[in-house]
Amino acid sequence: MEERNISYSGDETYKEIDKLIKEKTRSELLIVCPYINEYYARMLIWASGRRQVRIITSNSVVSSDAVKLIRKSRPGAGYIKAAIYFIILEVIFFFLKLYYLELLLIPVVVILLVIAVKRAAMLKNRIAVKVSDTKFIHEKLYISDSSAILGSANLTYSGTRKNIEHIEVTFDAERISALKQHFNSLWSTI
Repeated sequence: MEERNISYSGDETYKEIDKLIKEKTRSELLIVCPYINEYYARMLIWASGRRQVRIITSNSVVSSDAVKLIRKSRPGAGYIKAAIYFIILEVIFFFLKLYYLELLLIPVVVILLVIAVKRAAMLKNRIAVKVSDTKFIHEKLYISDSSAILGSANLTYSGTRKNIEHIEVTFDAERISALKQHFNSLWSTI
């Protein structure tokens, strides 16, 4: 019989939290956390490549850089950078009169730019963040379709790897559904 709940206290909460964030699923990822560092912001941006991510956080110094990073994230930016490098190579090959190499790179540049545009269109609005300016959100809640985590761990190095934190992991479908309703209620009030 599958275990429906896990209770954990210690300094390795990242094992459960990271597993939930990195799930290879298309399910929505819902986060409520007052403190998020840039490492976890990048992880959430990465997760938005395959699933919708919605985050509720508080207006805090710790989270401000992460929120900026999330709001400025540009899907497809890596492909654009790669295309720029190949364009630079094309210019170098042109000036070195290596026209055959230049011609070989043109399709690569076109493919990279097409992928970048398609990826940007596909991932547009796949990650959203709401920041509460009126009330401090102190709750920590991480929800996917298959599991949910409640506890004291923030999405920071200390919160997941250094501090002694307590989390409850549930796989109970009814409990997850109730937590999603709670999240959506909170989302609509911020």
